[in-house]
Amino acid sequence: MPEFRASSQRTVFKVNTAATGPGAKIMISKNTPEGCAFCQANRKPGDPPLFLCNGCKSARFCNKEHQVAFWPLHKAFCKQQQRSNKALETLNHHSSFHTCGKPPIQERRLILEDWNTLHRYSIVKALASALHVSDQPFHWKTHHVFFELSYRVESDGNPSSAFILDKAYFKENSPAEKAVAHALQAFHPLLENEEKKWIKDPKFVALVPCVFGFDHEFIWLTAHYVYKNDLSPKVVSHERWMEDLKAPLLYGVVYRSVPKNSMWVSGIMNKEDDKWVWEKKTTSQLQAKGIPIVQWPVCSDS
Repeated sequence: MPEFRASSQRTVFKVNTAATGPGAKIMISKNTPEGCAFCQANRKPGDPPLFLCNGCKSARFCNKEHQVAFWPLHKAFCKQQQRSNKALETLNHHSSFHTCGKPPIQERRLILEDWNTLHRYSIVKALASALHVSDQPFHWKTHHVFFELSYRVESDGNPSSAFILDKAYFKENSPAEKAVAHALQAFHPLLENEEKKWIKDPKFVALVPCVFGFDHEFIWLTAHYVYKNDLSPKVVSHERWMEDLKAPLLYGVVYRSVPKNSMWVSGIMNKEDDKWVWEKKTTSQLQAKGIPIVQWPVCSDS
């Protein structure tokens, strides 16, 4: 299940390895928070793992009763996810012979999930600018944003710098593009349910489906909320939203939320044993390393 509102405070990420085939127990990142898809309750430390849907192998529930209650919303996504998992298994087998130094496709898919979580702040800021300058109304029933990504072999699996953003653009939902159309259609019941929760919020702008296509091999979907306060008043040119987004993605600059002063702090991910750990870096420290800082993040330099 996509995590629409995953925490922006997480600083430690486990290394993902691919587990494919019919025996694979789970088809989502190890770093995806365990929460019930029905009641939204998160698993508490020390509690047993939540019940996992045996179909899609990605949605979790507190119990069978919650799974049954959520089935009308989950059904389309579950069936689509099963088809996607099967296609991924086939691609993973064939692509393993010509990956050109890249990890297997399933492993790249898991890294992409972490990449999205790590860069949620940057992506949402860019989407806010993109919606601001768009000359057409946006709604998830008719449009989505497509991201063309390429895996960086030199990233060595670092989820913060694993992908280069080649292009990002608004696209109209089209039945002619069957793979994307089927995935979006299965996604719609979940998006409609999510939108109902927040549509009356005066700060709410849009729920944006994001389709990530990587290495011209596979697509993965999630969605991001955009609110009015996501639009930075300090931006000189919102038209540069894609170029501004490319910089933190290229250099692996990750912004984490610091609750005590409501600031976003920049940093990078370092490998420690079998984990990637976020380390705070001030804007001055990043610039000293030759890393450019884009104009919209509001960050502490202390």
